[in-house]
Amino acid sequence: MTLIALLLTLLTPAQIPPDSDHPEAWVVIVDPGSEIFTRFGHSAFLIRDPNGDETIYDFGVFDFDASFALRFIKGKAKYYLDKRPLPEFMNTYETEKRSIRGHLLNLSPAKVKELRNILESLYDSEERYYRYHHFSNNCSTQMLFILSRLFKGDVQYSLEKIPIVPWRTNLGSVLGEYSLLNWGLRLVLSSELDAQRNAWTGSFLPYLLERSLLAVQVSEDPFAKKVPLIAKSVTFYQGINHTQSSSKPWWFYVFTLLFGLILLLPLVLHKKPFFLRLAFFTWGLFSLMIFSALLFLHLHLDICAYNLNLLAFFPFLLVAALFMGKDRLYQTRSLVLLVIAALFPIMEMVLRLFTIQRSYPFPEWTLAIHLLFILEWTVVILSKKRELRKLVTELEVLSPGEESKAGRETPSPGSGEQAQSIPATEEKEPSSEDSEEKPPPKEPHHGESSPLNTA
Repeated sequence: MTLIALLLTLLTPAQIPPDSDHPEAWVVIVDPGSEIFTRFGHSAFLIRDPNGDETIYDFGVFDFDASFALRFIKGKAKYYLDKRPLPEFMNTYETEKRSIRGHLLNLSPAKVKELRNILESLYDSEERYYRYHHFSNNCSTQMLFILSRLFKGDVQYSLEKIPIVPWRTNLGSVLGEYSLLNWGLRLVLSSELDAQRNAWTGSFLPYLLERSLLAVQVSEDPFAKKVPLIAKSVTFYQGINHTQSSSKPWWFYVFTLLFGLILLLPLVLHKKPFFLRLAFFTWGLFSLMIFSALLFLHLHLDICAYNLNLLAFFPFLLVAALFMGKDRLYQTRSLVLLVIAALFPIMEMVLRLFTIQRSYPFPEWTLAIHLLFILEWTVVILSKKRELRKLVTELEVLSPGEESKAGRETPSPGSGEQAQSIPATEEKEPSSEDSEEKPPPKEPHHGESSPLNTA
């Protein structure tokens, strides 16, 4: 008995195995669902009392209203800490068939009580409300803040030593590399997403939080040996794997087909410059919409500020198209405007060499479209020149009679008088010869003879 008592005294409180007679603290992880707003997963604290009470402390609660979506996009949404019974929490995600896992924290009863006091204190104060940030202040990062506070910064110190990939890379892993949402986020999010992260600054997703906590070792006593923060892991509910499909909705294919046809029609119908101007205006309006959205996000969200894709979608071609009227389209200045429009994505590709933003493939795509427009403009011009050469050739091979007929059909100003005077002169000459054969009149008169009299 003495030996057993001695061994027990050597055990630190954090090393005591969890027991039903002691309160327990768990980290609960919910896998992603199939809907867009559930693709990131969820996380919460669970406190279990010896009397059987099981309370979930959830930092991912918000009040939805008509203006919530706009506040969320602008980074001004308010989230708050809420608590509810575990069965209610479980039922929500079991209905969606999303797997739920629990990780028991390796805490002494005193530490569990301290954790619960921290959570209750937050719940009863205005500090339960916080301004949501998509990457640095959400349900996962709030839990890290609480655990770091519980261990006096030891958790943060340990996690900062663990490097992980940038935010943008982890987004692709949960959204699907080729999903529309992932491509949209890659377009609007700036270089902030490409900075190198560690487990403290980069665990913005529940599955990243789970992985980071499994790698952490802590100690309640500064002089004691550190032990894993997670004592054991249990699957509370086994759902299905909601793998994000890379297939696109039907409207995406319809839009892409129509958009592509409009851009490619000038190559086929190159004799009708209307379709070339239509392609210019269509792409210009599309660029204007994308540029306006990027500019709006640049002004309101730090993670979208100074986005290089602003250059790729700068709507210069729309402005240039306004000066490409029916006559000006064939002028050299139109080609100059097209070349200037193509310089904007090239500038982005050059600037990208000096930044960390991974903007591929958007400037490459827009540059390809501008080069296509230059090619189409060239084809239209060559087609116009061929038509002019053909017309000149047809005029050159016309017979003299047909030329005079064509001249009479399209007389120039003053040509009518010349046309009348020429026959008069031609008829006057033979009349003068006839007059030499006839005897002169007895009473000559002054003035020119009329063509009617000489006929």
